[in-house]
Amino acid sequence: MTSTQSRQRLARWVAIYSPASIRTPGAITHLAEVEDFELKKRGEIETPWPSQRNSDEMQVVYKLREVRELERPIENRGPNGLNKRFSKNRWTSRLGIMSATELREILLETSAEWRLYEELRIRGAEFTLQPGSTRLLDENDPWGRTWFVRPRLHVQYRGAAGFLIRRRGMRDEYCSNLDEVVAAFG
Repeated sequence: MTSTQSRQRLARWVAIYSPASIRTPGAITHLAEVEDFELKKRGEIETPWPSQRNSDEMQVVYKLREVRELERPIENRGPNGLNKRFSKNRWTSRLGIMSATELREILLETSAEWRLYEELRIRGAEFTLQPGSTRLLDENDPWGRTWFVRPRLHVQYRGAAGFLIRRRGMRDEYCSNLDEVVAAFG
């Protein structure tokens, strides 16, 4: 449990990552709906392995409904087939899980981010995805948290305000026209 990730208490689904020691490449392979959760001290949780952590450390323990295998695993291959270590919690939306085909795509939580991502890929634009800070999604005005990054350019979806376009050495601007946002990538 971390005080900075309030999403832990609001999670409705848990995606399970199978590391490269189990399958190649590692991938998100299973999904389960959260039925309930409770907070417990690490020492109160029975596991078949010894605890490596402080036994008083608080943990979020999820009670899951049926764990289902994804029809199409979300593989950890990344751009150009790069396989990066997956060692900490990641957050996404159900849309991210249902749409992603490779692990970095789970960073895309809103339909606006997905539209920008697909347009940039169609046009062959070079960019990377960098996660911003995890925050609760407002169902009435969902913001994206992922930055689309090129040298000297960062773009992030800001809900009803449109896309924030941040260029080094220039004033930030907002744009709701997707074609104009894509044009900023050259």
